[in-house]
Amino acid sequence: MVKKVISFLDRHLTRRGAILVLVSLAAQLIALGLFAHYASANKLDMFQLIGDENSYRVTALNMLNARVFSYSKGAPYYPDTVRTPGYPLLLSVFYAVTRNWMAVTVLQTVLLAFTPFVLYLILKKINERYAFVAAMVFALEPLRVLFSNVLMSDVYFTLVFLIGLLFFMQWLEKDERKWHLVASGLVFGYSTMVRPSALFLWAPLSLVIMWKYGRRGFKTALWKVAVFAASFFVIIFPWILRNYFIFGVPSISVIGTYSLAHVNALWFDAEKRGITIPEMNERFNAMLPTLESDRSPSLTMEPILKKYFFDVVSSDPVGYAKYQIIKTIPFMITDGLRAPATLMGIVPPSDSVPNISNIFMHRQFGELAAYFRSQPLVAMLHLFGTAFWLCAWILASVGLFSMVKQKPTRTLGILMILLFMYFVAIYHGPAGQGRYRFPLDGFLIFFSILALDRIIQPWRKPRIGHQSHQEQPNGGSA
Repeated sequence: MVKKVISFLDRHLTRRGAILVLVSLAAQLIALGLFAHYASANKLDMFQLIGDENSYRVTALNMLNARVFSYSKGAPYYPDTVRTPGYPLLLSVFYAVTRNWMAVTVLQTVLLAFTPFVLYLILKKINERYAFVAAMVFALEPLRVLFSNVLMSDVYFTLVFLIGLLFFMQWLEKDERKWHLVASGLVFGYSTMVRPSALFLWAPLSLVIMWKYGRRGFKTALWKVAVFAASFFVIIFPWILRNYFIFGVPSISVIGTYSLAHVNALWFDAEKRGITIPEMNERFNAMLPTLESDRSPSLTMEPILKKYFFDVVSSDPVGYAKYQIIKTIPFMITDGLRAPATLMGIVPPSDSVPNISNIFMHRQFGELAAYFRSQPLVAMLHLFGTAFWLCAWILASVGLFSMVKQKPTRTLGILMILLFMYFVAIYHGPAGQGRYRFPLDGFLIFFSILALDRIIQPWRKPRIGHQSHQEQPNGGSA
């Protein structure tokens, strides 16, 4: 396996690829140094500053020391059904080797420096120059750089997802390499063990297989889908079986149902009732079984969570749909830097920063104007990040649909549109955050560049001395 990886890098790690890895690594190490310095100067534990870092550490240590998958901080160890073992397993392996969490972070930083390189490999056959530019922008994208140094699964999932997509696209290009189809299924299956949100990735990818090979015969296309799906599910089936034996529920994780109920439905319910989120949280928690402090929501709660979710949605389906669409705005266009920048004291507390989706929902545009007057510099930074990603979505849409119009790139265009739709659907509503968009960010940048190229092409001046054969007088040579 190691020899194959070395051989692959030897063949594909060209000068541009090496530059991408080195630039990405340098940016991430600089960010890690700044982050560590800030934590040290303020006497903070840098591994408990953001999100679920500590929960991943506890789970990884339990896997290593107690041989159990649990978030409990000591015996008895309650089985965890929120997280999946893909990322904690990586951390436990790194910690077994180093016995130091800073060393684990450095190893992760080195590994994740290859993420822009894999993106470049996927895109370079469309346009190598633009693929390099897009991968370089992605390598320096501030939020990705920051989360490459955080013990959370977001960027690692992005790397695994891109590797799976690389195999899948290589198979689409050269059907005779059937092992690429199997490899993509296995890698996408593993990506589901890193983040359960990838559980249904097989569906849009199977649609692409049917689209490409359906014309050769339905049975042929169905066989290829079966091979891909089998490769995907062979990875996740043991975990589903584990949860069934322990909890009686054949599911990979409770996190999807919990997010729909505890975030998407609860926030809408609070908005509809005119009460605060903390107040609604108290009512919601009263419905659930009491949990010890070191236990996570369990699959046994799924019936309660589903009932609450469907009750809320059925009470006002149109209002719920409108609310979720508006609340999807942050996932699509936020730069995601507000929370970490606030945490490090770079910008004022989040309470002083207006919520962009609430502004649109309640038409409180005066609040936005007041924000610009009171904090112009911070407001301009937020505006730049939001405007950048808004433009990226608009231009990428143009670039993707232009690919679909052209027969040679139609299949790839359909694939990317389906993947964009998938991630927006999975991370819709208030549960979505900018970091959940990492798998799409590089493609948004690339297809934006393609669209810009097409837009400005009519205004480009022809190169001096360049004439087509039709332009040459009398058909002669210049």
